[in-house]
Amino acid sequence: MVHLNKIIVPIFCEVSSDDVKLKTKRYQGFMKEHEKNYKKEDVEKWKVALRIAAQFKGRELLTQGYSNFCKEFISKLLKKIGPRQKFEVDLIGVKNQVQLLKDLMNMESTDIRYIGIHGMGGIGKTSMAKDFFNRFSLRFDYSHFIENVREGLSSIKELMALENELRGNLDQCSRKKNVLLVLDDVDEENQIERLVGNPSRFGPGSRIVLTMRDISVLKRCKILEPQAIFPFEMKMLETPHALQLFSRYAFREDSPPSEFEELTKEAVSTTGNLPLAVIVMGSQLHNATREVWNDTIAKSKKIPMKNVKARLKISYEALEANEQEIFLDIACITYCRQKSRVMDMWTSCEFFPDVALEVLESKSLMKVEKNEWGVEMIWMHDQLSDMGKDIVREESIHPRKRSRLWDGNQARQVLTRKRDMENVQALCLDRSPDLTLTREHLESLDNLRFLVLGDSRLEGDLNNLLPELRYLLWYPLPEFNATNFSLPNLVTLNLSLSSISECWGGWTLLQGAKNLKELSLSGCDKLKMTPYFPESMNLEKLVLNSSSELVTVHDSIGNLKCLKHLGLARTKVIELPQSIGGLKSLVYLSLAFSKIIELPDSIGTLTSLEELDLRYCAELKVLPPHIGNMESLLTLRLPSTVPELPASIGRLNKLQNFFVNDPTITKFFTYKEDQLSVKDECQYLRELPELPSSLVEMYVNCRTLNRVADISRLDNLEHLRLIGGNKVATSNLDAIEKFSKLETLGLHLDLPDDFYMQINFSRLTKLRTLSLFCQNLKDTLQLPAGLSALDLWHVSPQTQLCLLPQNLRSLGFYQCELLVKLPDLSGCTNLRQLVVRDCKMLKEISGVVNFTHLETLEIDKCISLEKIEGLFELHVQSLKHIRISNCKAIVDITDIQSFSRGQREQALSSSSSSS
Repeated sequence: MVHLNKIIVPIFCEVSSDDVKLKTKRYQGFMKEHEKNYKKEDVEKWKVALRIAAQFKGRELLTQGYSNFCKEFISKLLKKIGPRQKFEVDLIGVKNQVQLLKDLMNMESTDIRYIGIHGMGGIGKTSMAKDFFNRFSLRFDYSHFIENVREGLSSIKELMALENELRGNLDQCSRKKNVLLVLDDVDEENQIERLVGNPSRFGPGSRIVLTMRDISVLKRCKILEPQAIFPFEMKMLETPHALQLFSRYAFREDSPPSEFEELTKEAVSTTGNLPLAVIVMGSQLHNATREVWNDTIAKSKKIPMKNVKARLKISYEALEANEQEIFLDIACITYCRQKSRVMDMWTSCEFFPDVALEVLESKSLMKVEKNEWGVEMIWMHDQLSDMGKDIVREESIHPRKRSRLWDGNQARQVLTRKRDMENVQALCLDRSPDLTLTREHLESLDNLRFLVLGDSRLEGDLNNLLPELRYLLWYPLPEFNATNFSLPNLVTLNLSLSSISECWGGWTLLQGAKNLKELSLSGCDKLKMTPYFPESMNLEKLVLNSSSELVTVHDSIGNLKCLKHLGLARTKVIELPQSIGGLKSLVYLSLAFSKIIELPDSIGTLTSLEELDLRYCAELKVLPPHIGNMESLLTLRLPSTVPELPASIGRLNKLQNFFVNDPTITKFFTYKEDQLSVKDECQYLRELPELPSSLVEMYVNCRTLNRVADISRLDNLEHLRLIGGNKVATSNLDAIEKFSKLETLGLHLDLPDDFYMQINFSRLTKLRTLSLFCQNLKDTLQLPAGLSALDLWHVSPQTQLCLLPQNLRSLGFYQCELLVKLPDLSGCTNLRQLVVRDCKMLKEISGVVNFTHLETLEIDKCISLEKIEGLFELHVQSLKHIRISNCKAIVDITDIQSFSRGQREQALSSSSSSS
């Protein structure tokens, strides 16, 4: 069997390619023995097939040993599969620089090179490094790209953590392996020395790429030999390319409109052709009036060409006051880079963050991207971040008079001096358990709205302090010695990963927190019961995920009338209080991976709930009967331990996503909107009850399923697939012909012998894909004219098929055990794919000569097939794939002169595999 457009690597196990080519006595002897037992013409076919197979470049396993061979082969295979990291990069005007960098890398050389890509901020160093990584990472045994080293590793602790992780990965590679390591935005020698380490860690041909503003940082590294360092200086864009880049952002085209051509040239001339400055100015002038253009260009002309930050500051100054505040928060405070953390704070401060972030992104001052876990993160160029920090520093020479203090040591110094700090809006402390803060430290922070306390201690009377505080991140210790600690304007309280318990004295903080929107207690491993929640709270989000010792949810949770999000995943919670039914605003509830045994009956009163996540709740055996009262439920995720679903589930008229998981696998299936999905791993599910008419997609694959309730109400379905167990009982299956929205239909049901399907599929005018078990068909199979893909199972001589649609592009026949001859296929002139498999009585396939667009032909396990009429009269250049295997009776497959060389080799190889 051979596939075109695929990489084929024969592995010669204890033989050589010459053996397989019949150049040695080893296989020649086998062939002579076969000639005694088989027809000579059959043996000749096998010889041809062996010689063709041996022509592919393969790998010989002779003296290398299985272990070494497997390691080497897998390593090279992984390189073929794809890069471990992939970046979106849009480079303009740097083609020559890309080639120069490639030449400097000299990938064929076996020496170890340290490439220092250097240049001013915003010139495109990171983009160049990412482009190189995308192009060449597959050539290396190990590759890794570390972004934002300068900003992301601001503390020794973070640097040590990454150092240990990287050392472990490199040690696994061993010194014989070649490595590609990229460190982006390095500004200190110790970062290089600790993350790169001794050159002896790397194998021959390794490349370590570092981006930096100052190349002397690399040259000063004592652990590196000067001859191993290769500097590469990034150059400014040439003017034509700068004009193109500017136009992309100002006009969303590669060139300006004629009426803006001169203004565009003038604007670009003020940027110094620095890519970041070009992008920011172009974004600022998008859809702007001529007056704004002229004003912006005039301001830019007054700024010295080398003063990039001052030029970028023009865009900052054009922002509204609230947009400037958000910009500075993002630029200065790392914690503000996760969007969901700070939206409530910005909203409470009336910064209108939704609109402001849209403005900032449209001006290319930041962008929102999802990380690998799907969390929205705010990204800002380091040049813009530095500009924002400079703006704050310029507020005063005294740190205590600045609006933001992001450096932990500086913040501690300012606090401990107990001076006036009324201008400070944001303050971030490092973890410092030896620091105790009292009233004297905090009383002048009247305008503080964002505070990171680390694991500092609070002590004494704190009445009426921090009146404007909106966000508090704190890792408090179990002891709490403060009194009268109340934060009336607090909207976000994050106590995650702290060592507090339900007995912690600081829970009094909740008494006066009337404006608190979010409380995060994730990973609090000493917490066994949730705290008391007073009725005065307006909490909207409560997160207790991964608090591994949490067992009890306090009855007072019912007081949280405004609660919308409740996370109890990965806890030891075994039951919920009946008061949970009082959460009339609850939209999301997760108990995934918890120890929950049963749900309270009151859960049916959660009429606003849209998502209920019970995945991997291995102890849950039954659902409450009133679950169908949750009238707003859109998504329901269940464990496979629930043997049956309550009938009330059919009343969930808004249900769009229904999933049942198996606890033994990690990722169960791909989630899609408007979908019901039940897979074969649901070992206990026997009956599918009546379902809500709102479903758009329904996929059921359960071998144990033996009854499907009335489906006649599901007329909104666009995609339906039913794969069921033994003698599935169902009613109103014929109603499917009224599902006018159906585009995809699969019916693989083992129905009772006395049940007949009477569905006129031709009425489904939107149907494009049909897969069908045919043994229970009573009437002629009528098909819609627009059908493009058809798979038929268990077709017999008694099955009545109409003429197949002319537009059919894919056709398959499977397990048609009694079928002797395929139906007339002469009308299928647009067919691209034909698959015939497990048709044991099939003797002949005719009409193939009409398939002038055929790309794929697969015939497998048709042991009686003797002839494929017209196959080799085909003059089909589009044919890409032939597979004919396990067809022992076939004889007419040698006249293939009309095929291309590749197709001939395919057919011959396929034929030999049949024998």
